[in-house]
Order: sequence, then C-alpha cells, then structure tokens
Amino acid sequence: MGIPSHYAVEMPVRAYTLLCQYWDQVVASKNEDFGGPLATTFLVAMAGPMFNFPYERIRKPKLAKDERHLSQKLTDEIDRVLGPDPFAAAPFFVKGMWRYTYVPGDEAMSVVTVPEHVLNKLRGDDAQGAASDVETFTWFSTLRQALAHSTIAYLDGAGRQEAGSPTEMIAFVSEDQKKGTILGHHVFRISRDDFRIFVPEWIAWLTA
Repeated sequence: MGIPSHYAVEMPVRAYTLLCQYWDQVVASKNEDFGGPLATTFLVAMAGPMFNFPYERIRKPKLAKDERHLSQKLTDEIDRVLGPDPFAAAPFFVKGMWRYTYVPGDEAMSVVTVPEHVLNKLRGDDAQGAASDVETFTWFSTLRQALAHSTIAYLDGAGRQEAGSPTEMIAFVSEDQKKGTILGHHVFRISRDDFRIFVPEWIAWLTA
C-alpha cells in the first residue's frame, strides 16, 4: 500500500474501498458467537477514517495535522458545507435517513444504556425534521466524536437497546460543551442499511 499524499481524502477512500470489497462477504458470514453477521461493526469500523480524517486534517486541524494547504478547493468546500447551514442543505443529505434530538443537561449521558426517554424522542415525529434543520457542523462533529471516542450505541429495529437483539440501527452521541462544562448531548440515529447507502454519497462529495 502506497503512502498517501493527502490523508484527509485518501484514507476515507481506502476505507470505503475495503467496505465495498468485503461487504457481501461480511454480510453472508454466520458469526454465531455474536448473534449473526458483523455487518454493523464492519461498517462502523470503516466509517471511522471516512469522517475522522477530514475533520482532524481539514475542518478542525491542529498544526501537526494540518492539510488545508494541499487542496484549497476541498478546504473551501468543507468550510462552506460543513458549517452552520442546515443539514438538509448539504449535497450528501438524503431525506428521511437521519433522526436527531438534543438532550439538555449537565450530566454525562450513558451510551452503555441510553435513557429510554432519549430513544423515545428519536422515534418521535419531530426527530426527522430536527435532523433536517440542525447545523451540518453539528452532525459532522457528532459523527466524528462518536466514531473517535466510542460514543456509539447499537439499536434494534424498534430503536431500542435490547442486548442480544439483531442490530438494525446506530446512534451517534456527542457532548455539547462550553469551556469544559457539559450543556447537553447531540444524538443522531440512522438505520444500518441507510448508513451503508449514505456513505457513498459522502465519499462522492469528498472526492468531487
């Protein structure tokens, strides 16, 4: 494997290539020790580089990781799209896939056992509209934080966190902080199948 010249783009593409190359094989595997195919785990593992590298090296880079100078066109596009505009305005947004809720409060929220009232809000009628209206940067930073810091929850087809049930949805959680104080939590939910469909849209935009 060759050394990348632009990690923010090439690492997401490499991860997506692996996802495409082995997806059918993973989905077809039995893995009885884990209750079925490890499709969700594979998807989440490959998604990490797809969102972490663009965030860490272009959108919010520290000096030692800054790649903003490598492509001014991409840097300008990332700054423009992954900013305060509504998520629904993003070129990779797909209507009806995402749900979102904000949970106010200064206490850390468990992702080991997501509170039932949070799961209920994600099932509510307002959650899809809230996802459309939320800032695109909030969505992007939540995915990056959840993938980087393991604040992810697997949910079943009803959006519940019943251990041992087949995984059909993924929740991404991030803290809303100001000067080290927790103000609340951002929570996004998407089905695994929709996330698998969404990822190519993200990669196509990133590499356009």
